[in-house]
Amino acid sequence: GNPDNNGRMNHEDLIGAWKELWYEAGWSPQILTLDDARRHPDYEKYNNLLTKGTENVYEDSYDFMCFMRWLAMASHGQGGFMSDYDTFPLEITPSMGSSSMPNYGVFTSYQRHVPSLISGSATEWERMSHRVLDMAVEQIERQLREGGQNSNGQQADEAFYSDMLALQDLHDMDETSYIQEELVGSYPYKSYLQIDCALTENMLAVHLAHSATQYVVEHNLVDVPEHKSEKSRHYFARTLIRRWKDQCKSSPPEEAAPVAEVVGGDEEQQQQLEEEQQELVAEVVTENEEQQQQPEEQEPELVAEVVAENEEQQQELATEVAADNEEQQQQEPTTTTTEEESNTVAEDIVDSQPAEAVADEVTTAEQRRWLR
Repeated sequence: GNPDNNGRMNHEDLIGAWKELWYEAGWSPQILTLDDARRHPDYEKYNNLLTKGTENVYEDSYDFMCFMRWLAMASHGQGGFMSDYDTFPLEITPSMGSSSMPNYGVFTSYQRHVPSLISGSATEWERMSHRVLDMAVEQIERQLREGGQNSNGQQADEAFYSDMLALQDLHDMDETSYIQEELVGSYPYKSYLQIDCALTENMLAVHLAHSATQYVVEHNLVDVPEHKSEKSRHYFARTLIRRWKDQCKSSPPEEAAPVAEVVGGDEEQQQQLEEEQQELVAEVVTENEEQQQQPEEQEPELVAEVVAENEEQQQELATEVAADNEEQQQQEPTTTTTEEESNTVAEDIVDSQPAEAVADEVTTAEQRRWLR
């Protein structure tokens, strides 16, 4: 059948979305059932006391299950976070659920007295489960003695109470009974499909209650496709988290930041910024021109010095070469090799080479003479 006209299917779809979105946020979601509550040693005690003479608390009813989840968490024995299955993660991180829990494990409700997201150590869960259920038993008995009130606040023969009312009464009577914070919000839309990112900066999660969903649908803040209605909270949860990631968690382009700063300022600030930029550019241009002119002025002098020095060295070298050539021409008029010249070569070798090498060279010269 149509899921929106079938409460059971809507319930299962919402639980499916809850598991999916918490898992995507890095958590390991676990669904506690009535069997977990039955493991608590005080289950039968509170089952009998809470279902006696109440309008809304009877076995398997919504508020009955809301009370029993406290015993289920306590019997779990590990502490941690408990979330309504219509509450979905935003800024909450898995590290917050580790051994170093928020507020050192002291029991904390993150939507004031609304138990949409609550946390505590194992001992704190055991303590608060008794405080909440004892407060409920006390208030139900008082209503029955004094005349009960129904869900509309009118006099009735039966009592009406919930775990949310128990948390509120506990804090009103003793503010130190647990910690209240306001880190869970509702639909953070500021206009049609547009998320108010500033509103979600420190928001751990969103609680998509029935009344809040009805509000955003009626005020045209969300899209409602065909075959969907205000009962389709699983659909609104998935689309909300996707839009929040796209609009608030995606990094903006690096070049967009300066433009945003200029656009965000008034005309006077823009004019002042433009003048400062022009002055800065003028200073840079002037400095570069001075640096360019200075090398140009120094370079001709340096080149002239090098050229002059090279000319002097060349003249000295030419004079020396000419003198050497003239002396050689006087000593060696011809290029013909004679026997006397060979002996001179041998003597030069004797002066400049080691003894063994010299002996070889002399022998060679004698053999040439003998062969002639």
